[in-house]
Amino acid sequence: MALLRIPPVFVGGIEAFHVFEDLTAPGKMLNTPCIQFWAVMGTPQELGTFTPHHAEVQIAAAFGDPKYHRRGEHDYYDFEVDTTSPGMPKSFGGVSGGGLWRILAYISPETREVDWVQRLKGVAFFELPGSEGHSTIRCHGPKSLTAATGDKVELDINTLADAYIRYGRELQNEDAWAREEAAKYVRDDESRGLPLIRLLLSSAESDAIIELVAAGPLKEFLDAHGQQALARVERVAEHDQRLQLALRRLS
Repeated sequence: MALLRIPPVFVGGIEAFHVFEDLTAPGKMLNTPCIQFWAVMGTPQELGTFTPHHAEVQIAAAFGDPKYHRRGEHDYYDFEVDTTSPGMPKSFGGVSGGGLWRILAYISPETREVDWVQRLKGVAFFELPGSEGHSTIRCHGPKSLTAATGDKVELDINTLADAYIRYGRELQNEDAWAREEAAKYVRDDESRGLPLIRLLLSSAESDAIIELVAAGPLKEFLDAHGQQALARVERVAEHDQRLQLALRRLS
C-alpha cells in the first residue's frame, strides 16, 4: 500500500475548484484553428527518490504521437516517446495509471491570447521494449475506459477520421469499425456531425473515398436530421468545394 500526502498549501485550491476531469462533459467546439498535442502524464520511477519509509516523485509529461488500435471490444494507443531529449527518462516504469491527454492550443477569438483545452483519452498501463532512443507506452483507449468507468469517453474526431480514411484506402478489417462509428457520430449529434464530414472530405485522397463519404456519413447525416440539416449543408457547401462534390455524388 502506498500513501500519498498532498501538501496543505494545495488542499484549499483542490477543495475550492474540484479540478478533476469530468468524463461526462461534452467536448468544447472551438471553431478556430488549433494545434494538437498529445501527452502522457505520470511519475517515472527513474526520476524519483525512494527509501523504505519515504518517496519523492516528479510528475512529468512525455509528448509524442499516439497510434490508435482497436481489437474487438478493446482499444489502446501505442505512444512512442523520444528518450534522447535532456532530462527525459530512459524507462517509464511507474507511469502506469497516468493519463493520456489530447491538448488543443489556439488563439482565443475573445482575448486574442493563447489558450488551450485538454481531454482525457487514455490511461497508461504497459511499457513495450523500444528501439535505441525510443520507448513505447501502451495506454488503454476511450472504449476500454468507457467499459471500466461507465462514463462515455469519446474517441477524438481526428483519430476517427484517420481510421475511416485508412479503411477506405486499404479496406483492412481492423479498421472496419470506423464506418459504423462515423455513422453513429453523425446520427447522434447534428452540430458535430457536419465537422466530421468536412474533415473526412478534406482528408480524402481520391474520388473513391469522396464517394464513400457521400454514400456513408453524409447520407446518414441528412437522413437523420432532415431538411434543416440539408439547408445547413448547402450553406456551408457554398465555401467548401469538396462538400459540393460530395453533394453532387448524392444527386
